[in-house]
Amino acid sequence: MVFFGLCEAAVRIVRPDISIPQGAQHFRFSQSFEFQLPHHRRDPVLGWTLTPGQYGPMHINSQGFRGPEFTAAKPAGAKRIAHLGDSCTMGFTIRADRDVYGALLAALLGQRGLEAETLNFGVDGYSSHQGRLVLDRVLDYGPDYVTVYFGYNDHHFSNTSDRETRFAPPPLLRLLERSHAYRYLRRQVLRATGGGGRLVQPKRRVDLDEFTDNLRRIVETVRARGAVPILMTTPLRPGIPLIENEVPAEEGGRQVWVTQDWWVSRQLESRGVRPDQAAGTEALRQVLDAGLRRYPDWPWLHYLRAGELERAGDAAGARAELERAATTDAERRVLEAYNDRVREAARASGAELVDLAREFATRGAMSLFNDVVHPSASGHKLIAELLAAEIERLQERLRGGAEGRERMPAPAGAGSDEPGDG
Repeated sequence: MVFFGLCEAAVRIVRPDISIPQGAQHFRFSQSFEFQLPHHRRDPVLGWTLTPGQYGPMHINSQGFRGPEFTAAKPAGAKRIAHLGDSCTMGFTIRADRDVYGALLAALLGQRGLEAETLNFGVDGYSSHQGRLVLDRVLDYGPDYVTVYFGYNDHHFSNTSDRETRFAPPPLLRLLERSHAYRYLRRQVLRATGGGGRLVQPKRRVDLDEFTDNLRRIVETVRARGAVPILMTTPLRPGIPLIENEVPAEEGGRQVWVTQDWWVSRQLESRGVRPDQAAGTEALRQVLDAGLRRYPDWPWLHYLRAGELERAGDAAGARAELERAATTDAERRVLEAYNDRVREAARASGAELVDLAREFATRGAMSLFNDVVHPSASGHKLIAELLAAEIERLQERLRGGAEGRERMPAPAGAGSDEPGDG
């Protein structure tokens, strides 16, 4: 007991990384996991929630969501707008709370004469499955409008679906996880064996049919509580392949699942070249040549080759490689299928739709994004403007309906004790 007590004390004093290593930059579910992000905490139902506190300029309120404190009572005369979504809604790559589209929307509507309060229920990494589970908390605040922004995390691979994942570990494991020494030892074992976040059998976190069902249920629930649902599609930065999901590759005579950029980096490192210093080197050319012979359908290899050809002054060759990168970008087409399901759900249910994917595509500006999926500050401003226009249109329609009802003639007998004509 003394020995283990000393080990525990030593790990807590040194404070090494005790998170489970992830095989990719998105969440890989196993029965037990922690996240490397300091603002996450485990939740037995949702998997994780946000930990209240101040993280640089980002504030997580006591309810566990980004922004100022939520109050139960709505401001008199104001419309309350709740934003349900993932890291794009949360504003994961946006430093200041005031620059996230929810906060921008409230300011924008106020400037146009419509007082509004916005509540940001976005959580990074959430799928539509988690969104549906957290919806009751959202509706407890009595919003007039609920925007819904999911799809990107739904399309990610995991070893099991969100619906099948059990986030609550067994009691003994929950007890062990309180020990920093145990968690540190587990991390070292997983790193040595290649476990942890490794993908074994790819499965979408939420497949297309379940995604559609989640949207339908969200729309129905929001309406049942007297609010107006507004569905939103997910835009992507143009020109860059979508490569976060793993692809099959050969390694040591067996099939493994790797991300394309990780494979390139590993090949470069085996040649003694740092990936961030590989541009224009013979090593990168060799890796691309060998890679394209083995994996001609990997868009990342075509994209990197386009950069090398452009660097060499071959503009025509670079354009041809970019076209091949677009043609082989299968995951981007998958995400577009999720966006199509959002559009179909809006049509089938009569829900409002703000088609961010098409609106962003018409502008085609890479400056609207901080990476392949997260909108930049200017992207959040555009989302706020599109939502403001939609809500103004809806408010105008509501006013028109109310005025129409006032102008309608009273039915026979109304306002009188005499019976009508029947």
